[in-house]
Amino acid sequence: MRRDSDVAFVEVKTRTRTDFGEPIEFVQATKQGRISRTALMWISMFGDPSYVYRFDVIGVTVCGKNVTLQYVENAFMWKSSPRRPRR
Repeated sequence: MRRDSDVAFVEVKTRTRTDFGEPIEFVQATKQGRISRTALMWISMFGDPSYVYRFDVIGVTVCGKNVTLQYVENAFMWKSSPRRPRR
């Protein structure tokens, strides 16, 4: 998403229950690392050094006909997740 010179990479997480936490809590370090690496690739191809980049998360909870949205701007900083050993 871009507005003027602000570019947000937005992760959307949807859940039908919150028994184990809110949807935004499921964007953990490993996922943040994948999003960061993807953002770096995008920036290297299409980015502009004058732009400001950030990571936002939208949590969507759907319980029957009730839908709740939670928007977190600047939800996390650039991450590099540890690499898992290949099998």
